[in-house]
Amino acid sequence: MARCLHATDLHGHPGRYAALFSAVERERPEVLLLGGDLLPHVAARSADGGRSWVDAHLAAPLLRLRRRLGPAFPRVLLILGNDDGKQPLAEIERFQAEGLWTHLHGRRVEAAATPFY
Repeated sequence: MARCLHATDLHGHPGRYAALFSAVERERPEVLLLGGDLLPHVAARSADGGRSWVDAHLAAPLLRLRRRLGPAFPRVLLILGNDDGKQPLAEIERFQAEGLWTHLHGRRVEAAATPFY
């Protein structure tokens, strides 16, 4: 069984993400599951220096964490929730194509010899 860390309903709160990324660094799970309602309310998704919220507040911190942890960086699996909407899908898929995470919607993947749907 894979050592997993699961978080959901973060709703874009910086403190929640800071605590999550700190826990990943401390606990070193094999798999990080992000289970929906990850983003702030659509009205609060302002650009950060021309970057989207997903890029500035989710992808960038995960990329920094990946550099720090190296091979100990977990496999990141995520799925958007009902509060996240469809607008960020293209960007979620872009970072998936870059190998940062796997978007689980409609997929079955194996991570650490464990199936996830």
